[in-house]
Amino acid sequence: MTKSGKMLVISYIIILLLFISLTISAQDRVIWKIDIGLEKSAQPAVAEDGTIYLAGDRWHLTAVNPAGKIKWKYRADDRRLSGPTVDKKGNIYFLDESAKLYALNSDGSVKWTKTIGNRAFMSPSIGPEGTIYVFNLENDLYAFNSDGEINWQHKINSFSNRNPVIWFDGTIYISAFRRDTYWH
Repeated sequence: MTKSGKMLVISYIIILLLFISLTISAQDRVIWKIDIGLEKSAQPAVAEDGTIYLAGDRWHLTAVNPAGKIKWKYRADDRRLSGPTVDKKGNIYFLDESAKLYALNSDGSVKWTKTIGNRAFMSPSIGPEGTIYVFNLENDLYAFNSDGEINWQHKINSFSNRNPVIWFDGTIYISAFRRDTYWH
């Protein structure tokens, strides 16, 4: 709930291949909408300051303020982007399909980038201590610190197309197609 008592809800509607983001009040009326021109979208992320981060298949990560105004757009190197993830400091992490991991500052400037293989599209996950976990389509799980250094890398013996889930104690869960669940 916001201070004015309005609940912010982000909905996605594909109408004539246009992506529209809606904010709906507790009374089920549209407060604002924005067309950012996406045909497909990934799951959004919302920062503590209320900034909404939207990614899709047209090269750009878009930051939208709670009033529905675009704050900035960042153009990635590849067309298709994963859903973004925001850490406690407001940094934004996402992957493009060519397996490039982006770390952006809250103003949209680049903090760092790393390539983690040939292909990836799962959203990064962030552990309770701030470690960024990413998984590529070559079945490699990476753990990065917030400065972009690799803490470790681990090969998973089964394919997964889901982002890792991190429990509050740091346990990492990965759902794999062999009906196994891995943890570290």
